[in-house]
Amino acid sequence: MRFLKQSGLLLALLLLVVSCGTDKNFGDAEGVTTGLDLKTALDQTMDKASVLATSLRHQDDTPIAGVNVELSLTLGALTLFVDQATTNDLGLAGNNVSKQTYDYRITGTPADVGEIITRRTIGINGTSSDKFRASSVSLTVSASDLSSLQLDYFRVDSAGAALDFTRPALSQSSSTVLDNQHTQVAELFAATYRVRVQGQSSTGKLVTQIGDIASVVGTVEVTLTDIVLDNTGNTLTLNLLDNNAQPIQGQANANTSADDVRLLLFDVASGLELGREQFDANGQASMLVSSSITDVVAFIVDFSSSANQNLNGDSDFPKAILGLYRNQDFSADDTQQLSQFLLTGQLQLAAGEVLDASDSANIMMSSNDVPDIFAERFSQLETVQTAAGSADFSALLFAGNYTVTADSVEGFPAVSAQTLDIAADSSTQIAVAKGGQLSGVISDENSAPLAGALVSAYAINSLDTEAATAIANFTTAADGAYSFDLAEGDYDLWVNGAVSENISVVAAQTTTKNIQRFNVSGTVVDINNSALSDMDAFIVNGATTAVSAGAFSLPVFEGLNALCYRPSASQVELGLECHLRVMVDQAAVNSL
Repeated sequence: MRFLKQSGLLLALLLLVVSCGTDKNFGDAEGVTTGLDLKTALDQTMDKASVLATSLRHQDDTPIAGVNVELSLTLGALTLFVDQATTNDLGLAGNNVSKQTYDYRITGTPADVGEIITRRTIGINGTSSDKFRASSVSLTVSASDLSSLQLDYFRVDSAGAALDFTRPALSQSSSTVLDNQHTQVAELFAATYRVRVQGQSSTGKLVTQIGDIASVVGTVEVTLTDIVLDNTGNTLTLNLLDNNAQPIQGQANANTSADDVRLLLFDVASGLELGREQFDANGQASMLVSSSITDVVAFIVDFSSSANQNLNGDSDFPKAILGLYRNQDFSADDTQQLSQFLLTGQLQLAAGEVLDASDSANIMMSSNDVPDIFAERFSQLETVQTAAGSADFSALLFAGNYTVTADSVEGFPAVSAQTLDIAADSSTQIAVAKGGQLSGVISDENSAPLAGALVSAYAINSLDTEAATAIANFTTAADGAYSFDLAEGDYDLWVNGAVSENISVVAAQTTTKNIQRFNVSGTVVDINNSALSDMDAFIVNGATTAVSAGAFSLPVFEGLNALCYRPSASQVELGLECHLRVMVDQAAVNSL
């Protein structure tokens, strides 16, 4: 049976569990008390929240109304929504929040005003005020031969590296450039920016330049360095051939599985995208780049399934990375022919062992040549799969250094990755071996088997990382049973919001871990010990229940849980509260 692929939704919800609040994370074994009195753990005194008043103003101090203000808990790749408001006719919005560190995002600003994305720590109760007043920024772009123009302002750090990757704080475009000159006036909030200027020349080439670093401070008018953009820069041209010396075309491509292959070019120094161009019928794409840019990396990407191909889209991710080319001394025109090579390989099993007729594996390939600034997003290449019952695989790769590995196969969960240089047709073997089994039964409050429970195995302590990825997932059937074939080692087991830590799996043995669900109760009062209602108590990614007259009862799986209390919008004096590492086990339930 093919190894179950990880669930993106599962990972997203799990990240909520490990990142919410200010207590210890699940991966930290300190502070865990087996047999914790649940009545004590689940009781909560809700203190007054802070009221964060946000005021948005134009350069002339007139209010910016109708803008969306959002607060969410800091979770790295994901956020747990906390509160939102829309500015009124006075340019004010109020968010009711408890002591936390939040991601603070203001969106929906007018077309000539930048967005605000920042981090806000709420430390005291009371009312605090954030006043954002935009600065007027002007930039003049002149060009020798341009028919269109687009300006994108990016937040950068003090060294000029992009903070929000390819998402600009503000985009402005012009369909025509009159008299080879165009002046844009915008309003940006205090931050450090770089501007990307792009235009189309009469030759059809995309001309791109990255402006110097400019800090917008306070409410004074700022003039960014005027930019002279022309088509006398350096042209990078890539010509792609498959392993049969046939061109890899951008569309209707018969020579590769992709059908929308593009050149995606970045400035390594800033991390900003320079542009993208589709490969033509001859397998060729060119891009004109300012001579001030000296280090570029070109990714060959497949956009065939991308719903959003807008250059600046938040969700603008290619379907797959096919390869890359880097020029660290881009001081002259550069034309390169890149040819694919055939990598063949096998899963290497111990003597006498065979794959089941239905077994297959995904073969994952990642490039080790990607500059660090892009590694998280652009290292993983398109995967290939072995046929059912076969240990053989093949992949087309451009020259470079790669790590090749496989996901687990039924009965063979231990996998050894291979690192190899590809400069010609090559072959490799990936060793796989038998491991142990982790199994058990998920049951409800009455000890009856529970169907539909989602169970996931994770590497020990990995839940503290933003890149936490399930090794295996299982959804129980009517018998409530789950079973994983895992390599020898220690694991954390996750069931609908609850984490059981440090479960050891030994090769050629079965480890049994049964997990039961319990009804646990608690009370919620204010600082005057008065019972609270009109609010919810919930286990993150688990059950939610209303709090009535201060009391609640939740069905909670045994293990470490993240418990949150969310007041209604009518309780303006209270904010979301979260507590991690609430232990639920039989001893704790018996103590109630």
